[in-house]
Amino acid sequence: MLNLETMNTYEGTRNIHALILGRAITGQAWVAGPMTKEEAAELEMWRTRRARWQEGLEAYQADLEAQEDEGIREIIRGEFADVERVLSSIDRALSVVD
Repeated sequence: MLNLETMNTYEGTRNIHALILGRAITGQAWVAGPMTKEEAAELEMWRTRRARWQEGLEAYQADLEAQEDEGIREIIRGEFADVERVLSSIDRALSVVD
């Protein structure tokens, strides 16, 4: 079974949540002016994190296919579902700016 390192997703969370909430309320994404270097770096950070979470999802899928013990498979399914939720949240956030 894969032992993923913990990935800290707190940096920039406030900004991403603000964009998601703003879009949910108004139906539109709002960004003032061109993207700053800091904002571009934060966006790239989220894209990189998304790729790392996707790699983890693929690893869990491989572990699930290889594992024969049903108890362990159930644990992997739970982890798989958690990673899918994280990916969905990141995808929603990135869709606001892409």
